[in-house]
Amino acid sequence: MSGWTETARAVVYPWHCDHLGHMNVQHYVGMFDVGAFHFLSMLGFGSHDMHDRGATLVDAQHTIRFIREQPPGSLVRIESAITRIGNKSLDIRHRMFNTETGDLAATTEIVMVYFDLATRKSIPLTEALKAGMADYLADPGDLDPSTERIRPEPAKVSNWDRLEACVTILGYRHVHQRKRKMPICIVGVMEYGLDPDDIAAWFATRGDNLR
Repeated sequence: MSGWTETARAVVYPWHCDHLGHMNVQHYVGMFDVGAFHFLSMLGFGSHDMHDRGATLVDAQHTIRFIREQPPGSLVRIESAITRIGNKSLDIRHRMFNTETGDLAATTEIVMVYFDLATRKSIPLTEALKAGMADYLADPGDLDPSTERIRPEPAKVSNWDRLEACVTILGYRHVHQRKRKMPICIVGVMEYGLDPDDIAAWFATRGDNLR
């Protein structure tokens, strides 16, 4: 079997995104982490297992690749598999797909070490633990989907869409004090090259007025 299993699903909300109009890097880590906890439970390393054994897997290294931008509203899913089983450690790969387009959005490769909670040192994986991981070991030919080798294409987001995202994220949509709208104007003019009068008209259509 391929070893890949779905471990999480999520929605990219506006507050996950930054001033560039796409999901900020910190939230990729968070979504991968959700998948990681579910995957560890499948492997027999849940919270109860940790307390019963006095040992668990801990992260030693993360390597993330960002493949395609994910704008607000994107639906994503996480797949997980083991790519290497060693003596005291193993490598786990998570990959994020956009569920609507099928595009690969990002991958992360995590080196995990089997860790004794009392001595705070790495210890060997038992043969029983290794045997339980076998069904989740990815086939060597199924590690890099072809889409992973394609140069990421910019999301088709206009500068007005980015300005809208800024207003939504920063919470300025219904704020009527002039001093709190000026930062949005500055972003629109300096970052996106939009005309100040057009921005004023844009706010006016929402019942606001900068003048």
